[in-house]
Parts: sequence; structure tokens; C-alpha cells
Amino acid sequence: SSFRSRKALSSHPMAVQVRVNGLGGLLCSFTASTTWALNEVRDAIEQAVGIPALEQRLFDGMEELVEPMSFGECLCRASGSAELDLSFVRRPPEQAQWLQRVSLDWKCIRKSPAWVKADKEIMLAAVEKNGYTLQFASHELCGDVQVVTAAVQQEGRSLHFAVDELQANRKVALAAVGQTPRAWSFVAEVISARRPPQE
Repeated sequence: SSFRSRKALSSHPMAVQVRVNGLGGLLCSFTASTTWALNEVRDAIEQAVGIPALEQRLFDGMEELVEPMSFGECLCRASGSAELDLSFVRRPPEQAQWLQRVSLDWKCIRKSPAWVKADKEIMLAAVEKNGYTLQFASHELCGDVQVVTAAVQQEGRSLHFAVDELQANRKVALAAVGQTPRAWSFVAEVISARRPPQE
């Protein structure tokens, strides 16, 4: 199983040849270890090509690698191969700076520019810190299932700031109530309002 594979990789570290490919072809290659965390790989790329870790987006096939993630997990998906090919996309520096600011203090979202409040990646980072920051998101993101779900999983009562369609979404509502029973009164109001009138 993949669990046994991960356990075996962690028990017996091995060298991994990592190739990082950008749009123009091979960006860099280096030898890593199955014990490395993702931030260590980002550091190796920064040392090799000078691109700050915060500006790096790495993909294993179609899946973006996010923290926490070890290369052992990537290798399990690659059937235990000692080689790993990653795709690289550079994040705009300004976006990277805002992601860092949000990670340090989510309250900065309140007075952020409109483009920040409409940036899905930045707002995801913000609502994962504090669900109430959903109130500052663009209307489009208040209707985004992934962003709203992340918000209500952090603070169920933030459901109030979602668009009507998602307030009435069963999965989203259950996630909100699961985070805090205090969200139930609002969910009940939404259900009642959408119920057809009795004749």
C-alpha cells in the first residue's frame, strides 16, 4: 500500500534525481533525498537559479505541491522511482509578497487592493487563517466553492458572507455547522427562506 511505501521510504532514505522543467525546458537538476520537505527543495531551486522560494510553484504532473509535502510522497505516486520530474511556474513577485504578508498577518487583507481580494490563491491563504476574511473577498470568490469551504471550515459563521447559492449548498452548510454549531441558526434561516410557502 502507499502507507507502507511511505513508511519504507522514511525508514530507508534514498537519493532522488530531481529535474525541474519550466516552459522553456530544463530549468535545473539536483540530487535530493526522500527525507526532504518541500521547502528544502524550493531552497535548492533558489540556490540553483536564484528564483526566491516564495515565487515558486511546483507541479507533479497536474497536481501542485503544497506544504506539508515530502518527496517521498511524490515518489510513492511515481511507483518508487529514484527520479522525479517537476514542472515549474513562476509566481508574480507582487503576489508572492502578499502571500507572505497574509501568512504573517491576515488582517492586512482589510486594506488590500482590489486585485488582491480577487486573487484566489491569496484569499485562500487568508480564509485559512481566519474565515471571516471572506467578507473582504471579491463577489466572484464569495461564490467560489473552494474558497467558501475553506472559510467555513475555519469559521463556520463566515457562511454569512458567501453568495446565496453557496449558503444553501448542503456540503458547504454541513462544513459550517461541523466547524461550529453556532452556524446552525443561520443555516436554518437560509433553509426556511428557500422553502416554498405552504398553501
